[in-house]
Amino acid sequence: MINPIFRGIIKQGKFIADNQQRFMTFLYSKEGKVVECIIRPETKLRSRKQLNYYWGVVIPILCESTGYDRDSMHEVIKGKFYPKVEILETIVPIRSSKMTTIQIEERNNAIREWASEFLDCYIPLPNEVDYELLEVNQ
Repeated sequence: MINPIFRGIIKQGKFIADNQQRFMTFLYSKEGKVVECIIRPETKLRSRKQLNYYWGVVIPILCESTGYDRDSMHEVIKGKFYPKVEILETIVPIRSSKMTTIQIEERNNAIREWASEFLDCYIPLPNEVDYELLEVNQ
C-alpha cells in the first residue's frame, strides 16, 4: 500500500493540511484502525532554477574548459559529486531529481571548488549570472 504524504502547517498545536478535504477523507478511511503519524520538516527537492543553473552555467563552463561534450561531462560530475546508493550490489549515483535543494547546493559548491582547484576554471555563483531564461531540456 502506498501511503500519502500530507503537507501543511501547525497552528496552535493543530495540523492544518494544505488540502484539508483530502486529508479528512483519508483520516475517515482509517477510522478505528491503529496508525502511525510522522511529523517532520518539509523536504524540498531540487528546484527548476537549480536545474537551469547546472545545465545552463555549470556544464557549459566545464565543457568549454575540458573539451568534453555535455553528456560526458555530466557523467564525470555524477561519478565525482553525486551521492551514491547501492542497488542490487552495484553502487550508483542517485538522480538529481531525488536530491534536496540543500544536497544540490552542496554538490554545486563541491563542483565549483574542484573546477577552481583542478581545472583553473571559475564557475560563477547563481546570483552572479543570469541563467533563469535559459531553456534547459534535461
